[in-house]
Amino acid sequence: MTNLAAVMRGGTEFARHVYSDLAVREQRSFVFSPLGLYIALSMTHAGAGGRTEAEMGAVLGFFRNSRIRLHAAMAPLLQVLDRPSSRGSTELLIAKGLWPQVGYPVLEDFRSFLRTGYNAEVHPVDYRQVEQAQLQINKWAAENTAGEIQDFVGSDVLDVDTRLLAVNAIYFKGTWATQFDRTLTATRPFWVTENRSVSVDMMNQTADVGYVEVDNLKVLELGYLGSLSMVFVLPNEQDGLAKCERDLTAKKLGTWIRMVVRRRVHVSVPKLRIESKFYLRESLISMGMKDAFDISRADFSRMVAPGSPFFLTEVIQKAFVEINEDGAQAAAVSASIARTRSAFPIPSFCADHPFLLLIRDQRTGMICFLGRFVLPD
Repeated sequence: MTNLAAVMRGGTEFARHVYSDLAVREQRSFVFSPLGLYIALSMTHAGAGGRTEAEMGAVLGFFRNSRIRLHAAMAPLLQVLDRPSSRGSTELLIAKGLWPQVGYPVLEDFRSFLRTGYNAEVHPVDYRQVEQAQLQINKWAAENTAGEIQDFVGSDVLDVDTRLLAVNAIYFKGTWATQFDRTLTATRPFWVTENRSVSVDMMNQTADVGYVEVDNLKVLELGYLGSLSMVFVLPNEQDGLAKCERDLTAKKLGTWIRMVVRRRVHVSVPKLRIESKFYLRESLISMGMKDAFDISRADFSRMVAPGSPFFLTEVIQKAFVEINEDGAQAAAVSASIARTRSAFPIPSFCADHPFLLLIRDQRTGMICFLGRFVLPD
């Protein structure tokens, strides 16, 4: 298995684990970025040693592989993901950085490793000056996401005992390869439960898209200009999402996506905006990453000089996804594509009840965003 293939497998399994944990904790719609988290934790893992390194490697899917393979794959992966789309109108911005307490001697070898392997920097900050530290981190997040990620960290997570934050912010803006006609958008019921519905603006089109019916659900893939696509996983039953989430595995998710074939489909999906902010310390501990957050057991000997207690305080993420007729976030004009009429019955994909969604990079297979839509705000 190549380094990149190992990272893809580990990243997909990691995405599934985090999603499953959040699905239990959250009752509403949510979205997070497995890719952003994977990158931030991989950077932190590069500075870990001993059992801390082993636990983090297990959570990242590298317990049977050397740490060298994990980090050897990240530089070429990030080069692909950071490469601008040749068709424009689509961008994926990932802000990544580590924020240790100022005064802790971060090793130059570790700084150099982050610069060359991750195109990232270490940003020392004085957590004893909580408001100033908050301003610095929030300014950095806004500057690295085209101003879209604001108020990233609050004073509720920072205090004088903070030692290290692994911070990532991710922003996606895209235009559908085949845009929805605004005149076809209509108000329709979205079934929150079998007996309760709310009104949503439902977008409609008939187009050639990726589609498959499998395992009592429908999978739809809509492409953006460039290399990203959005995948909808819709259970056949109105109350089927909970079972889908319980049965979800990385292997199943990968199989569903590989099975989609391009065909003509009647598509109805809601306009939506999901915004989430997560403090993921407890989730990661429950997944097995324990020592990194323990002041007495954390080993970051590849990151800082020995002699001072140094541990991971929190892992924070803020992400959002917005879907409209043009795409996600920004409106743009693209040429319409003429299609031939099919002689076979055209299936319908009507996302009028809770579903799972994800945005993936088709070149690498990495999941950039993953979440669910269960109740319109």
